[in-house]
Amino acid sequence: MLSDGSKVLSKALFGNGYFFAVATAVAEFGDGSFTQRMVARRLGITDNLVKPNLERLEAADLLKLRHEAWERVPSPYWRFLANLDRELPALGGVRQLPAP
Repeated sequence: MLSDGSKVLSKALFGNGYFFAVATAVAEFGDGSFTQRMVARRLGITDNLVKPNLERLEAADLLKLRHEAWERVPSPYWRFLANLDRELPALGGVRQLPAP
């Protein structure tokens, strides 16, 4: 399940409260293929929260959709995500952003 702090940080950094969790889940699948449903189940969220984030990663040429399954494109971005995910606990709390 996603923490409120994770969603706030994701919204602040990536403009979407679920993007970081989705991208991190994708990174955890490694070089294997995966489906939108697999990501949703891993995170405990609905498919419709996963899909736009997978499409953003595809638009950035970080994913390819092949025969209804997604595959990661090799990139330093995945290492960046792993490092950020590992460092998050050291950041302590994440402050709530003011409403627009």
